[in-house]
Amino acid sequence: MRQKNTVIYIENLLVKASEDTIQAHLSRLNGMIHVETSYKERIVKAVYDTDVLNEKQILEAIEACGYHGYIHTLNAQKKNEEKRFTHISFLVIGFLLLITILVLQLLEFSPFLCIIPYFCMVFIHYQSENSHHIFQYLLSLIVFLCAFYLSFLNLNAHSFYFYSACLLFCNVCIMTYLHSSQENTYANKVNSLIPDTTATYHDKTESRKKTESIKKEEVILIRPNEIIPVDGMIVQGTASIDESALTGSNRILEKTKGSYVYALSKCVKGSCLIKTEKVGEETAMMHFVRLAEETANDESFQSPFHSFEGYLLLFSLVCAILSLSGWLFSGKNVSFALTVSVSILSCLSLKAFRLSSNQVLMNAARIALQKHILFKNSTAIDLLAKTDTAVIDQDGIITDRQLTVTDFIPAEGIEKEYLEYTAYSLAYNSSRPIHKAVLRYLKSVRMSDTNPSLFSAMALQNRQSFQDTKRLQAGSMDELLARDIDLGDWQETIRTLKDEGKRIIIYTEGKKIIGLIAARKMLLPDVQESIRRLKENDIDLLFLTNGTEDEAAYLQKTYDIDPYMHKLSVQAKKELFVKLSEEEKTVTYLTGNYPKEPMADITAFFFQQANTEHGCADIVLFRNRLSDFIEAVRISQNMGEKIIHQETLIIIYHTVMILLCAFIVPALTGYPVPPFIGCIMSFTIIYFLEKQK
Repeated sequence: MRQKNTVIYIENLLVKASEDTIQAHLSRLNGMIHVETSYKERIVKAVYDTDVLNEKQILEAIEACGYHGYIHTLNAQKKNEEKRFTHISFLVIGFLLLITILVLQLLEFSPFLCIIPYFCMVFIHYQSENSHHIFQYLLSLIVFLCAFYLSFLNLNAHSFYFYSACLLFCNVCIMTYLHSSQENTYANKVNSLIPDTTATYHDKTESRKKTESIKKEEVILIRPNEIIPVDGMIVQGTASIDESALTGSNRILEKTKGSYVYALSKCVKGSCLIKTEKVGEETAMMHFVRLAEETANDESFQSPFHSFEGYLLLFSLVCAILSLSGWLFSGKNVSFALTVSVSILSCLSLKAFRLSSNQVLMNAARIALQKHILFKNSTAIDLLAKTDTAVIDQDGIITDRQLTVTDFIPAEGIEKEYLEYTAYSLAYNSSRPIHKAVLRYLKSVRMSDTNPSLFSAMALQNRQSFQDTKRLQAGSMDELLARDIDLGDWQETIRTLKDEGKRIIIYTEGKKIIGLIAARKMLLPDVQESIRRLKENDIDLLFLTNGTEDEAAYLQKTYDIDPYMHKLSVQAKKELFVKLSEEEKTVTYLTGNYPKEPMADITAFFFQQANTEHGCADIVLFRNRLSDFIEAVRISQNMGEKIIHQETLIIIYHTVMILLCAFIVPALTGYPVPPFIGCIMSFTIIYFLEKQK
């Protein structure tokens, strides 16, 4: 017996009675091991014996109940199989082409004939990969017709000069094609995750339509394990949503009516109706992908060897002329000497430098996006590895942006509930950050679960006290001292809490202290380890703190946040960055606040919101993790190393090929290297560089 689990989606399954009908009908099927129907999620989960039962029979049983069922799968696997078949076909055609070229040359047929299958292969390959680019069709067609015409003119006459020119022309065209055929593969991968069809909901009726045809204001239905294809607002239902594809957060968020959801998020549990606001290229995810692709294809990026192409061409021409003169001087005939010269030129892959650096840059930008790091321009990804100084804001990078209550201490003889309701009443309309933290804390401990009779008694006995703000008050230690309130035994507790970097709010009733609450911005995960790693990378750190002086001193002492500058104004920050720039240092500014204007060489913006606005930031990090900045630095460093490594190999390749074609092979064998071998070698180099993406 072979078991199989499957999930079947049911259209218009709205009531409990329908769920019971389908459940009973499927349970009676021979071979059904377990079945679970849910009208809330509109799905059927079935476990069955594939030797007895199949999916078609289950769907027919659902149809017999008066409902339409379907099994929804993504088409990514099918696309991958088609692409794998294309690559295999391309290699097979390439091998057959090589055999054809060898046979044509041995039989002394017109070598122009070999260009026809050569460009046919390119045309077929590009048609399967990019069927929507008509420009490449026309280019391939023009080259094909030119090659056919030349072969017709030279069908009965072997012309060495045409042969050489044709091979060189072929080489240049192939390199141009491969360089221009770069596509947004990461965007294609993202699109492959979006389902082909989506359930829409109108007038209490469900129907399916192609995802690409969904328009704004349409309502779609999302079930468990489905990918949300649009950005929009939930208008009905409750669902557990995984937004890790966009925000990088591993938390499963509970979304209800009024919550906003984003494309490529996954519904883990529950079902909901979503009113579409953004579709296709307008979604937040595609906006970030588009920025990453623009960075990857930035033509302004210059590799360390960006000027070497011209020198290499000049060097090759000089070598070709010298080898021509040398072999003629040694007594070889003109055909021999010209073949050697053409062989040198045919092995050139000048576009390999540009293509190599572009591919490494593209891969770096895409790897960064997969790790929830967005480089908005190529300058940032290139310059980040050269960072000398990192200026780091506190909020959102070192500590959380919000205060969290850590201590809730009622005075002796004061009920905890009494302090809770006192704190709630005084904090309710306050805009002070610590009061907002108190409200969040009280909601988290569920004040409604406290004894209602106690609160009623408090309300009756102390109604006047709650209304009289002069009697019940909250304030800091300095405010209490200004009101001549004796801290008494509380002084030691307050001193201990302040040494721990906490902010304190003290509650009084008249001149009597009834309790206090302490709060602190919590340190974010992996901060200490990240600071240590940054210092190991010889990056000077400067921290900008904005809390209390006690908090800054605590961070410095406990977490090695040193050196630091406390509560700098905007003008003071500008002056600081000007001073650092005068020291000829590459400065990166790490901030959790919306960057309105550039201050440093690079601005890295940390935020966990899935909107598309991030000001003048050069780098956007979607998670509040300092370790992500270290990962961005590592990606930048690896990119520079890979570019140098690959372009060094390209230089070595050209040097070796020129030596082989110009001197070594002709001298040892007495025959020049056939020019088509150089063409194949240069084409192979370019092809594999292009395929690295």
